[in-house]
Amino acid sequence: MKNIIILLIFFLLISGIVLGSEKSLNIDIYENAAISSLRPVTGGVPIAEGSAPEGTRFMLFDNNNKPVPLQTSILGRWKDGSARWILLDFQAAPPANGELNFKLSWGEKSKTVNPKKSVFVSGRKKPTIKSGSVNEMDPKSQDIFKRLFV
Repeated sequence: MKNIIILLIFFLLISGIVLGSEKSLNIDIYENAAISSLRPVTGGVPIAEGSAPEGTRFMLFDNNNKPVPLQTSILGRWKDGSARWILLDFQAAPPANGELNFKLSWGEKSKTVNPKKSVFVSGRKKPTIKSGSVNEMDPKSQDIFKRLFV
């Protein structure tokens, strides 16, 4: 049996305090498992009161200022209704034992970025999943590894 490798990513070393008038913050991701590969990243970000009112959209940029597909959820709100805690979900490929730098920015007119490959789920009683690289091979099998192929 293969060893399970635990990837430790220290997510969200916030390099500055977010002030009410500031609309961005830096996010650094550290990789210390000596593995260089694309992986999911999830973490929470505190937002200053009034900085992200309802309707605000969040965008993530890499160190080349290219937009990165990002999924966000508001975990908590301030009394004024603005976002207090934001959950971020995205993918990153930090170099082995290295770091990647991102910039989270937000505003009411920010445009979101879709992933390169979308996942579609269809059917109510017997769902089918299509993502472009994973397909269902044997829908009757109870073993997930016999049902899917890449």
